[in-house]
Amino acid sequence: MEATHVGATFAYADDATFVRALTALGQEPSLPKGLGNILTKLGDLAPGYEESADGARKWLNKGLEVRDSAPKERGESLAIPTWFYGSEPSTPFASAYAKYFQNSIREEALIAQSRAGIVYAQGGGGTLREIFQDVELNFYASTPDDFIPMIFFDPDGFWQRDAEFDVSGVTRPGIDVGDILDRIFRYGRKDTAQILKKVKFTTEFDEIAAVIGTRARKAQRELAAVLNAPI
Repeated sequence: MEATHVGATFAYADDATFVRALTALGQEPSLPKGLGNILTKLGDLAPGYEESADGARKWLNKGLEVRDSAPKERGESLAIPTWFYGSEPSTPFASAYAKYFQNSIREEALIAQSRAGIVYAQGGGGTLREIFQDVELNFYASTPDDFIPMIFFDPDGFWQRDAEFDVSGVTRPGIDVGDILDRIFRYGRKDTAQILKKVKFTTEFDEIAAVIGTRARKAQRELAAVLNAPI
């Protein structure tokens, strides 16, 4: 989830600056595993998590260091994290933050306000819920123009294959949503040939921009109408 905010932060940077930023982030690429119980009920550090806390500190400090290296002119991004305290800290790269106290409400807000399109990275239960909340809205879209593009950023086919297992667990992760989305929209709509052009499994940035661009202007008009609406 960090990647979108990093991209926005360095939106006006030259390629060399951006590459340096990514290289620096690669020095502390991720949080330590198993942070779910790092805090006690009182918010204190749980016993035995000292090394994990140090790893989390290094991850955060590296992010702050890279953020501060960005040019003064930056893109804007809004982070609405799960706030699952301890194991899911928010990204330091967002320019604004929001909070919902229930994830179901949070995810509904994310889907409802993503008017130009949504790019899905690999994820788990929360991402799946967001996908099918998006499916529900698109199922009832009045016209193909109202259909919100669904982009699955899929570098290794995660969203187009089922997971494989053996006795030890998952040997190859994956959640095949491609076929079921096709069947759902064919069942519910007569304009599937048009709307399925807005369901993409790709890593090509030009293709992603083109698909989102098909609805960008209408999304801006809708947002302007909401912001200008009388209270």
